[in-house]
Amino acid sequence: MRFILISNTRYKLNAAKYHLQRMREIQSSRDYYHFKYELDAFLSAARSITSLPAERGKKDSWYLEKEFCHRPNFQKWYDKKVEEFKADTSMHFMNDERANAVHYNYQSSRARAETMVNFTNPLTVSDSFIGTVTNIDGTTETVSSQSDPTPEKPIETSTERIWFFDTDKIMGDKSVIVACEEHIRKLEKIVDEVERL
Repeated sequence: MRFILISNTRYKLNAAKYHLQRMREIQSSRDYYHFKYELDAFLSAARSITSLPAERGKKDSWYLEKEFCHRPNFQKWYDKKVEEFKADTSMHFMNDERANAVHYNYQSSRARAETMVNFTNPLTVSDSFIGTVTNIDGTTETVSSQSDPTPEKPIETSTERIWFFDTDKIMGDKSVIVACEEHIRKLEKIVDEVERL
């Protein structure tokens, strides 16, 4: 048996990645709320990793701060990260969304879905041919054949749903999946850096 040890902070990062993957898989689910459940879980897991972009508080209650604060140069590194992410509107937005999801600040996460339903009506296909056969004695005859048409298939429908953050607080692509992927990349970079301190 092989054990792979990971930091508690990376464990929470992996939990957020898991919920992001589930969102990718079920964004067109028939049950509209399944996606929102995963989004709320993603926001909660992602936010529990670090208090960034905020400065550290007197009581570190975030995974990264608790686990790595005793490493040499941690505070210097952390202060640089606060400056780096101070003006990052998407970082602040994701933290606010988590607060809405966890504390229910009179609203749930500001996500909406656009749904496209496709209907496919298959065509009926049949094979037929008409041919002229010339016999050895010079006479001709016409032959034909027709197969039964394929049975008519029912109309097929498919649903595609794309979720968007309904806000003007973040710039660029407001697709939930894209915004969450960008957020994960930032968090992963932060965790990679702090683990190397």
